[in-house]
Amino acid sequence: MRSGTITLNGERLSGLASWKRARLGLARTFQTPKLPKDVLVVEAIAAAAFRSKSILLATMFRTTAWRRLEAAELARAHAIAKIVGLGDVTLKRIDEIAAGQQRLVDIARAIMTRPKVLLLDEPAAGLSDAEVAQLRQLLLRLGQSGLTVVLIDHNLPFVSTTCERAIVLDAGVLIYEGRADCVADDPAVREAYVGIS
Repeated sequence: MRSGTITLNGERLSGLASWKRARLGLARTFQTPKLPKDVLVVEAIAAAAFRSKSILLATMFRTTAWRRLEAAELARAHAIAKIVGLGDVTLKRIDEIAAGQQRLVDIARAIMTRPKVLLLDEPAAGLSDAEVAQLRQLLLRLGQSGLTVVLIDHNLPFVSTTCERAIVLDAGVLIYEGRADCVADDPAVREAYVGIS
């Protein structure tokens, strides 16, 4: 697929700066989390919160309004950390937690932006079976809460048990679109991704 238009709530996303996309309600994670290593987990999550330009002076001078905002953001970051399964490591530094937990920090940071749509790039890559199961439960809960979650992943069992719908491309060509729980049974998908027809 080489053309098309992407919109969110009627707003065209093409050509918009990433911060403008985020303001419209789009959040994303990366296959390899890009996190600051020497900060606490809760600080890394809280730092993803949006601040308006009007708070700039308050931040510079650490006013009472700024301290209230910071306390609220930290409280929300703690709550999100608990939701994603990081409640017991919020006061550890990023470089002190496992790779799977860092993936959850990345997701928590995205949630901190209050998105309408969450894009996940290979969220199950490199995770243990237990971590994949934890991630599946988290994504199902997020979906049930009303958040739209779009993920790209090559782990067919994960996709088929986590998603409602699946779209499969092979070298840019659409080979499957339909129910995710049937994706692994499709002959074209099996040939392209599993090597059997």
